[in-house]
Formats: sequence, C-alpha cells, structure tokens
Amino acid sequence: MEQDEYAHFFLCTFWDNMESVISYAGENPTIAVTYPRDKELGLISDPIVILQEVTNAKNPFQTD
Repeated sequence: MEQDEYAHFFLCTFWDNMESVISYAGENPTIAVTYPRDKELGLISDPIVILQEVTNAKNPFQTD
C-alpha cells in the first residue's frame, strides 16, 4: 500500500519451531529485528512483531 512517499509491506514468515525464532530474533521475539543500514536505506520498521502458531504450512491467505 502506498501512502504519500511511503510504501507499506506486510511480511509473513513460517518457522519450524519457536526455538528457531528465538535463535534469530533473541529472547524477546515480539520486538522487530532491524539492521544497521535500515535507516540509511530509508527503511522504517514497525517495532512490534505479531507471532501466531499455525498447525500446517497451508497459505492462510489462499481461499479454497
């Protein structure tokens, strides 16, 4: 979605288990991981991450 000079993106990832998430994101995986060059590249991250447990890898956005 575009808003003035900004474009908004939704990113959804699938992880094998919570241990993998914590290994990547740290002990508080609900706080977004950002990178040193994000600001330089004009990337503004929402600091909150929403975690949802799913029981299979079926695309939740695909309707059958």
